[in-house]
Amino acid sequence: MPHRNLSFEAVVLRCRESPGGDRIVTFLAANSGLVEAFVFGGPKSRLRSLAAPYHTGTAWIYLDPVKDLRKLSDFDARETYPTLRENLRKIWAASYFAETVLRTDAAGGESREAFDLLRSGLSALDAGGEADVDYVCLQYGWRLLGLMGLRPDSETCGQCGASFPEGRRAAFSRIQETFLCDQCARAGDSGNSVDDLTLSGGALRYLAASEALPFRDALRVRPSGEDLPILKALVFHLVRSAAEGELRTLARGELL
Repeated sequence: MPHRNLSFEAVVLRCRESPGGDRIVTFLAANSGLVEAFVFGGPKSRLRSLAAPYHTGTAWIYLDPVKDLRKLSDFDARETYPTLRENLRKIWAASYFAETVLRTDAAGGESREAFDLLRSGLSALDAGGEADVDYVCLQYGWRLLGLMGLRPDSETCGQCGASFPEGRRAAFSRIQETFLCDQCARAGDSGNSVDDLTLSGGALRYLAASEALPFRDALRVRPSGEDLPILKALVFHLVRSAAEGELRTLARGELL
């Protein structure tokens, strides 16, 4: 098979060192999902600085199928998100985004949509302040769940199918991973109520209204301060489930 040169739009998710001292970069490619490539050269090489975590642009890959080798030959970093290197909570949020892409295999193979969502999340983190991080993480996680078909319906009971009355609260069962109306929650209570989350009518309206908006517009819709911790607990729980286990970035607690 002949050698090939490939190019694609990509976001750098992770950089790590190989046993031989070379760098291995993992990309989310817009049209082909997760791609790994070697970056040769010393620590001060131009290419290493360009292919840094979360940089977004066009990657050029040299593919040698005989040696099963992918080498990054160039990277045009058009978006570098400079504030992500200046604030600890932004750093952890960006790491959380990247980890979810890696752990879910680009939202279960939805590489184009995952690429667009990741860019939206990184751009929002970069443009916003530290006070905006929680809301960006909420929207990112809620939309990732939607891409994977794992987002529960926040407007109807997952057991009986009844619509939630306007302004009424609902229980989210961590065991069943669905919202329940008061009647179903009471009927199904077998001592696991400690595992349930109670969302107010306002929190439910926030989820339903924001998911229908473009990412940037959804960030202008804010839940109340009282609802924010419950919404974070809900979304982070569901994202962990989607990733089939604990996420390192959430286990550290900086985003909780």
